[in-house]
Amino acid sequence: MCKNKQGVIVGEEKDVLEVWATYFKELFSSKGNMTTSEEINYFGPENNIMEPTLQDILGVIRNVKKNNTAPGEDSITSELIKYGGRKLWNRIHQLIKIIWETEQMPKSGAQP
Repeated sequence: MCKNKQGVIVGEEKDVLEVWATYFKELFSSKGNMTTSEEINYFGPENNIMEPTLQDILGVIRNVKKNNTAPGEDSITSELIKYGGRKLWNRIHQLIKIIWETEQMPKSGAQP
């Protein structure tokens, strides 16, 4: 059941389908007439986002809550990263900077 444009509740399948068909036709035909910022969706890179710093990366690593979880396909556990030390954390930061700058994941086996 739903209400038609006149506010009358319709329950027959054929009538409900007509109400929805009309609604969507009007919705899609009015796309070109959008004026409010709420209706405009932009998907893409956001402007003015600073490159992740080492401090940002360390903050994320420190806040990893789950221990004793099964590793993923890469066999890396959260404990390995959390307790890996400064050298590992610097390498992770370098890797993230490369991904940030190139906007691509490195090929498997690539060295940062």
